[in-house]
Amino acid sequence: MRLGGKPAVVTLPEPGMLVMRHSSLVGALRKKALSQQSVTVIEGVGKELLKENGRVVGVKYRRKGQDNMEEMRAPLVVVSDGHYPHLSSEFQTTYKPTSKSCCLALMLKDHEFGEGFGKHSLEFVVGTLHAQWNVFYINKREIRSMIYVNGPTPSDLNNFVEEKVAPFAPDHMKESYLRSAKSVSRVQSVRTKSMAANVDSTPGVLVLGDAFNNRHPINACGMTVALKDVCYWWNALSNVKDLTDDKAIYEQKLRFHKERLDWAYALNVMAELSTRLFSLNDESIIKMQQFMIKSLRSVPEEERSKPNDVSGLFGGTITDPKAVNNMLDGTIQGTIQEIYDTQPYLYAVWEAMKVRRKWNAMMKEIMEPYA
Repeated sequence: MRLGGKPAVVTLPEPGMLVMRHSSLVGALRKKALSQQSVTVIEGVGKELLKENGRVVGVKYRRKGQDNMEEMRAPLVVVSDGHYPHLSSEFQTTYKPTSKSCCLALMLKDHEFGEGFGKHSLEFVVGTLHAQWNVFYINKREIRSMIYVNGPTPSDLNNFVEEKVAPFAPDHMKESYLRSAKSVSRVQSVRTKSMAANVDSTPGVLVLGDAFNNRHPINACGMTVALKDVCYWWNALSNVKDLTDDKAIYEQKLRFHKERLDWAYALNVMAELSTRLFSLNDESIIKMQQFMIKSLRSVPEEERSKPNDVSGLFGGTITDPKAVNNMLDGTIQGTIQEIYDTQPYLYAVWEAMKVRRKWNAMMKEIMEPYA
């Protein structure tokens, strides 16, 4: 999809979106945790969960830099082994991770920022034939760019960036991508995954993070989800007197899943919509992409972070399911109306039917975990 013959660029500024540097935030949280007298940090690799009579009672691990295995026991084991789970994979019973794209990571140095781009902005670039990507602020000289490529991972990632990304980038980004691709021996990549939340009844263990529920990272909302989940369990566990009370813990798991449904629904649906909608190059969907871009660009500054703010939905600051559903309805209805407004009637009827069929098929897949 292109607007005026070029890929569309959308800048989501605060307060519609707040972007923070992952490593800086995690570093600050780790420093705070280490300052607590009740916290002991052991760096190592978890190899196996310890079980007794079907209950998880600890973990077998190897300390960093050592070969011998050790055991650590606890009344409640929290497993958060992320994107490629090892310990928690046995608990992913209801839903399994799926992967339909890969993500390339680039650091762009001496980048010329687009108009309106600021410290807490996220810039989406959509509409190339090969990928969608976003860029966000690191410091005055550097930004991070995440490039999402649908299908298999390209065999030559550096060449892919030079030939399939940089030429299609907006003018102020072209040189930055070329320099970045040529400055590293191999561009970093990882398969993206998405998985609806799994609620497990195994006693003695609590699974969190991407091992519990993950979504396509295009909206950059991973830390939003992590902080929300941690805040919930901080309060929930403080109300459980005995962490070996498996019935009480399981009740909290069910309550946690129920209470997070609304905002998790909003973030997950918007992430899936972003990647699916802008990865389609079918002519019948182009007007829908254009309508979405226009909606993102047209919200006045004073309206941002209000319930009708589309950028807030994409950015994760608005998580009301009604707002998501209204946006979905408005997107398809607005797209069809534009088709009727700009095309001869008989052609518009046929084109609207094609768009509606494509939209219904896409939404059926997105909404399957919530049916």
